[in-house]
Amino acid sequence: MNNTMSVKYLKNRLLPLYRRFQRKFDFFNLSENEARGYCENYFWFKIFRSQNYFNYENGLTVGGVRFEKIDNDPLGLAISKLFPLTQSSEKEFSEILYKSYELDRKMSAAQILGLDSNHESAKYPIWAMVYPWDGESINSRFERYPNALINNRATHGLHFDSSDHKHIIEKCYSFEAAKIEAKQCIQLLKNIQQYGYIDGNSLPHVLILKKGNRWKWVMGVEGGHRSYINHLLKNPFLFSEVIDIVDISKVSKWKHVQNGLYTLDEARYIFNLVFKGEVRTRGLI
Repeated sequence: MNNTMSVKYLKNRLLPLYRRFQRKFDFFNLSENEARGYCENYFWFKIFRSQNYFNYENGLTVGGVRFEKIDNDPLGLAISKLFPLTQSSEKEFSEILYKSYELDRKMSAAQILGLDSNHESAKYPIWAMVYPWDGESINSRFERYPNALINNRATHGLHFDSSDHKHIIEKCYSFEAAKIEAKQCIQLLKNIQQYGYIDGNSLPHVLILKKGNRWKWVMGVEGGHRSYINHLLKNPFLFSEVIDIVDISKVSKWKHVQNGLYTLDEARYIFNLVFKGEVRTRGLI
């Protein structure tokens, strides 16, 4: 068994045991102060790879916007048109999303982060953007992501005439794609209202951002739509699974600082931009 397989095997065996240990003891529940975004003693022991209830007041959408500022996130704004659900909701949702698609299709990976001077990331489209702490390279994402899109969107009824990457991206930015996403969210809303937001055994994924003695959680792609809907249903917490922790004090060790995609100053700027949560920092597809 090679080292990679050994690590994966240990994680698969030990993580469920660790999670059961966490659930068994009240010690692992976040205190009121911790839930508001402050780090106390043993906070990281509680949060590491945990499944926990996260306060929306301390959370950021998958687009990097505070849930309290959800109208600054085009997908959040579109989903808000489903409350209340009326005959015009699908049309309003689709129009808002398509208008934002039109903006995104012209935007680079540098522009969405406000880094026009970063010439390397400016070569790539918005959908290939990577954060400084991400594990995947920007070129790898550029090459891989269209194929991931075709698999994901086809599941929800978007049909593609070609596997050409340009065709895939154009199709995903189409009004047809916006309408399909509207229908998907409407059905998801109905399911959540009837059964709750958890889909089987799959929990929404969150990333923890730490800055000094403060922390925030940011929504991952897995469970993104559910997180918006759960918030708009006025639920104060999201039960989620922590997938990683990003600490700004370790900025010099982040992959895309070490490989030169971002300077130290740019990486700090991006982290602080996301941490503040006032503007969107990720594309819509």
